Amino acid sequence: VAMLPLVGEPLPIVPSVVVDGPAMELAGDRQIEGYVDWITACLREMDQIELIGVDPALTIIVSITLVLRERSIAFDQGIETTTYAARDGSPVSGLRVVLVRDQSTQQQQQQQQDASSPVAVVYRPSVGIW
Repeated sequence: VAMLPLVGEPLPIVPSVVVDGPAMELAGDRQIEGYVDWITACLREMDQIELIGVDPALTIIVSITLVLRERSIAFDQGIETTTYAARDGSPVSGLRVVLVRDQSTQQQQQQQQDASSPVAVVYRPSVGIW
């Protein structure tokens, strides 16, 4: 489980990303795009990741999920509402989204890799003339 790294720090590849109030404050103006970039990087390396939002970040989680779906980066395999214990022990609402890499994106990446790979062209003249 990890939170968005500070600007300039590398994006770690992790299976779970958590967004809560303190994480939103640290993210500042990168609240949605920072997470979208990070999750995109994770999904290049893994088939799925878990995105966990804790109140007051529930709307951010929904927005991140919608952006990833709209850009065909991922689709949500499952969405679950839950209750977590806050740092002080009180109950707090949560949202858990399992995001799966969009297969069409994976196919596009493979096609781009194939297109950039060197290709050998072999010329074979016809054996006979008609």
